[in-house]
Amino acid sequence: MDIGSYIDATWRPSLETFKYINNVLGISNKFSKYHLSDFICRNQINENIEINWESAFIRFIKKLSDDSRLNSGGLKDPINTNIIFGKSSIGAIPMHSNWYPDEDIIRWILGSEGVDTRFIEEGLKAYKKYWCNYPYEIRSNWDDTFKKFIINRWVKYQYQNSKGNYFDQ
Repeated sequence: MDIGSYIDATWRPSLETFKYINNVLGISNKFSKYHLSDFICRNQINENIEINWESAFIRFIKKLSDDSRLNSGGLKDPINTNIIFGKSSIGAIPMHSNWYPDEDIIRWILGSEGVDTRFIEEGLKAYKKYWCNYPYEIRSNWDDTFKKFIINRWVKYQYQNSKGNYFDQ
């Protein structure tokens, strides 16, 4: 029984997958190719395992396309617009390398989730490394995204804890 695999940074969908997305789902190849690196990075950061990455990519692109159509009244190209998936850019900024979460968020994570400081610091490095690569992704509140990111990592860490040091994997 195949339990799946992690996605490799060099993974690319097949030509047939792009044809399916374009011809059957009606989503442009430009849109799919634009979001390919995001798909790979998100799955690497979250350490997702899939049996079929082609199917996972199709689901990802379809969801982005559906969300974009619902939120913005039509499919917009995020390269050439100030609206990114229906979110207004007013008050929103891209991630920057000097960003640091609000102290209240850190205290909440330390207190309610039992996460240690080192885990948060390592998670912060990974979080910024990932999001700084996507200047088109803007948020008015990066703290909420960070909190969810750390909690998800913590849950995975607790699950994998019996296998050794999380940071060495």
